Amino acid sequence: MHRSLAVPQLQAEARVDPKTGLFNARHFAVALSEEIGRARRFERPMSLIMADLDLLRDINNTYGHLAGDAVLKGIAEVFRAQLRHYDVPARFGGEEFSILLPETPPEQALEIAERIRQAVAKRTFDVETSSEPIRATVSIGVAGYPKDGTDANELIHQADLAVYRAKLQGRNRVLGASPEPLLVPADRSTRLVAVPEDGDHHAPIPAAVQVQPKEERRADVRHPRPHAVHGPRFLSLDRRLSLTVGLVSTLGVGAGVLGLALTWTSRDLLGLLTVVGLVGVGQALALEADEGSAVLSVSAVGCLAAASLFGFEAALPLALASVAVEWSARRAPLHNVLFNVGALTLASLASASVFKIAGFFPAGTSHQLAASGLGLLAGTAYFCVNMGLVSLALALQGHERWWSVFKERFAWLLPHYLVYGFIGGVMALAYEAVKLLALAVFAVPLLLMRKTQEAYLKHTQRSAQKLRQAAETIQSQNVSLELANKLLKERSTAAMESLSATVDARDSYTAGHSRRVQQLALAIGRELGLSQAELDLLGHAALFHDIGKLAIPDAILLKPASLTSDEWSLMQRHADEGARIIDRLGFLNDAVPAIRHHHERFDGTGYPDRLQGEDIPLGARIIHVADALDSMLTTRIYRAARPAAEALHELRRAAGTQFCPRCVTALEHILPLETLEGDTDGSRLSAVAS
Repeated sequence: MHRSLAVPQLQAEARVDPKTGLFNARHFAVALSEEIGRARRFERPMSLIMADLDLLRDINNTYGHLAGDAVLKGIAEVFRAQLRHYDVPARFGGEEFSILLPETPPEQALEIAERIRQAVAKRTFDVETSSEPIRATVSIGVAGYPKDGTDANELIHQADLAVYRAKLQGRNRVLGASPEPLLVPADRSTRLVAVPEDGDHHAPIPAAVQVQPKEERRADVRHPRPHAVHGPRFLSLDRRLSLTVGLVSTLGVGAGVLGLALTWTSRDLLGLLTVVGLVGVGQALALEADEGSAVLSVSAVGCLAAASLFGFEAALPLALASVAVEWSARRAPLHNVLFNVGALTLASLASASVFKIAGFFPAGTSHQLAASGLGLLAGTAYFCVNMGLVSLALALQGHERWWSVFKERFAWLLPHYLVYGFIGGVMALAYEAVKLLALAVFAVPLLLMRKTQEAYLKHTQRSAQKLRQAAETIQSQNVSLELANKLLKERSTAAMESLSATVDARDSYTAGHSRRVQQLALAIGRELGLSQAELDLLGHAALFHDIGKLAIPDAILLKPASLTSDEWSLMQRHADEGARIIDRLGFLNDAVPAIRHHHERFDGTGYPDRLQGEDIPLGARIIHVADALDSMLTTRIYRAARPAAEALHELRRAAGTQFCPRCVTALEHILPLETLEGDTDGSRLSAVAS
């Protein structure tokens, strides 16, 4: 009894992360797979959010791992408060979270993600190791089905790339999935897996497969062609598939034998043998398409004609003849042969049952013509039974839904079988009138149809060959374009560096300012634990942070006196102008936020957008500190340089109001105050920064 009572608790523990109370990655993977299937079946939207806690390592190192756990729990509470009851939040691993949003388009998901980001940024976390509450932020990426991905790994991959891009742009922001590649190296070892094993994540997620548009995917699926001998290509048979093959083959062969025994007559035996021979010849003349993965054959016309002429007795001989010819050409496995015999026999019996309705029609030519119209219904019956059974086997083999397989692979063949059924009915009427001569007459257009198919296939193959050659040419041109694009980026970057140096050179007092700010910013970034990709981007942003001063007149930029309010308003535009200049380059877009906001103040009184606290991109906060320090250490036209120790004291005094406290603390770690005492010319500072 106690064990029984413990089962629900154990089931809950198996799908819940014990630290946060959210679902664990294993349960999330199952839920995501089910929701993708539901969205695909009903063509409904869904979205995926990946959220990464910013700089958890700093929290653990500064306040201890228990503080980090408290922050993780607090963020989980924010998720539960901000999400709907049917959303699925989970701890994906470490400091990374995932949220499944059913029935949610990406636009709405971005709104939910922004609401979560703001709630986390506003929340304070009380920990025993800090006298004051601490704060944390999250970087969030959003991907939507089917726009950004059609399977679990692809959606996770795209959302994860959006998270990485958000971190590159300064953390604490929400970005949607983008088709644009990352502009800096993305060396992320130890990445995500869609269905992790026990513990943390150690295996890399597979690269996302290029998703073709729906029309292209449809053309790429290797559909069977009209009346190929269809059968599942099993690598191994599981239990359900084995039972299906056994049941279909047993029912088909048994029903075929019963139909042959009950309706057998030697009358018109020559006609039956002739039709069986024509079906075999039609199958032997079948054309291979799609590099042998599909077969084009007109033998279904003979099968339907025989069903109309000879009824149930023709079903099994026709199936055996068709499958025997197919086996002699391709040596299919035994289970394929048995399944095909059973499926084709049942299909022929179904069409023969439809043609039997003609026996209830009165005699007369008009009624005979009406009876020939039963061929349309007989062709439908033949199609439904044959393709329905094949779809069932393929669905069991691939662990898919039967209706999805039928709709995707075979539904388009229905019009062909309607025509085949009508031709079979007309052939039966002609046979009643002129016997074997009718079969010979109809064999001619069928052979012509085969020749037409052969010519079409050759033409298609030639076209495909030309397309492959064109694709190879395009690929080689793409390589050349990539090399040219790389060279263009390098030269554009060099040109921008020259422009940045030109800005510094306009004032002899600021020569080398941008390069020194870059070195200081990189030193602070390394102290904060930024990745190499983030450091590369930070270096570009720091180097170009003042490039917008190109738009500022010398009369204002070099004015020795205080600026008027209008002049100061114009001077403040340089950050926005710099962001515009770099944004036009196209390949440094991720550096734009840091350039635009490097004069925002931590208390929200800066410019151009009056951002506050953690809402300011981290790169901008780093550049702000580095820029201020170098400015204080440099003699300007309107004031003298300040000693390094005094400059550092000023940064410390303004931490929390003008400057980011974390960035100032990082600067103090790399430039200890005792090393700056007496460093009046800043030489020690320059040595440390470089």
